[in-house]
Amino acid sequence: MNDALGNAAGNRSATGGVLFFDIDGIAALRERLGLASLEQLLAETGRHLTSRLADRAPAARISDSGFLILATQLDDAALEALAHELRSSMMQHAFDAGGKSMRLRASVGICGLRHGFGDASSLLNTAERACREARANGRGVKRYEPPKAAEMAEESAMIELVRDAALHNGFELIYQPIVAVQGSQDAQYQTLLRLRDATGRVHAAGEIVPLAERAKLIIEIDRWVLTRALSVLQQHRDSGRSLRLFVPQSTTTLAATDQAGWLKGELAAHEVPRGSLVLETRLEDALLYPQVLLTFARALLDDGVQLCLGQFENSPEANSVLEQLPLGFIKLAHKYVSGPDTQALRDDLRSMIDRAHLLGMQVIGHRVEDAKAAATLWMSGIDYIQGNLVQGAAGALDFDFKAAVL
Repeated sequence: MNDALGNAAGNRSATGGVLFFDIDGIAALRERLGLASLEQLLAETGRHLTSRLADRAPAARISDSGFLILATQLDDAALEALAHELRSSMMQHAFDAGGKSMRLRASVGICGLRHGFGDASSLLNTAERACREARANGRGVKRYEPPKAAEMAEESAMIELVRDAALHNGFELIYQPIVAVQGSQDAQYQTLLRLRDATGRVHAAGEIVPLAERAKLIIEIDRWVLTRALSVLQQHRDSGRSLRLFVPQSTTTLAATDQAGWLKGELAAHEVPRGSLVLETRLEDALLYPQVLLTFARALLDDGVQLCLGQFENSPEANSVLEQLPLGFIKLAHKYVSGPDTQALRDDLRSMIDRAHLLGMQVIGHRVEDAKAAATLWMSGIDYIQGNLVQGAAGALDFDFKAAVL
């Protein structure tokens, strides 16, 4: 398949496309079944896909939980129909998992060859990104649509802005307090990345990070953020004040072979106190790359660096990750503070917080905007609250934690 994929990737006149299948909840399956049984299950999954495809298209396993299908004779509508057909058949099929019957769920990314990608790697990356978006949006299937000309021009300009900021120290950090609901004098803040353009418009991390990842600048930017955060921690230590900073980092950066060593050196150079730095990553990334986070966490354990899992919501897969990773904190998904206040949601919230506490983790309510949401979190046993209800993000670290009452 490699040769066929390479030949098709750069050919805009080619028909057909690729389907990127990824089995959902692979971390939980690994924990539940063990490596040997999981490998047997995935081998059976591959055979199932091949049998359903018959002679329509070749399929190959390309990662621990990923399968790729190259269908060169189908148009966009037919590719999408095939994706739904195969996904549905997988969900209905009773797989054998160590003598027990099991049904699997999968997310599917679709990418038409007609868009042209230059090489097989770019095609695969695009299809995998569509697959991740399919999992995030809950629909299970997502077709890649290239940006329009105006969008491409805007994105290109933004990438150049990000690139220039990386070269000339053009980023900013702002900070939002994270306040203990039971009261505490300990100062701790979320760091938030910002970029100001020539018109004065401020761009948030949600705009910057995806562009930086596509332009292969994310490690450089993550290191800039860390270096600035460590300098702030050093300044507070020198003035006799304690401070804890939560700093978002991409999985790409944490997976870099020299990142743990680089950070160890920076921590020593800035003489950062243990427990002052918390690195935050997303639940979605932890589900996809649990071993990356586990390896990194273990490497920094003796240096007192903690991990926080953001956008967390209750599920068997998420709970499996909680038990695998040495986390200090979890930060709740926005739905727990923005959705309807139902008994089901309150029960879900309470069980999730109780489980985290049993594992020695503390829980942060994120993006809390109103007193009603804060009250629900407080009654559920939350440890910390972050959001505009407490205080908006700003450039100064001057929040009065002693006087904070929730």
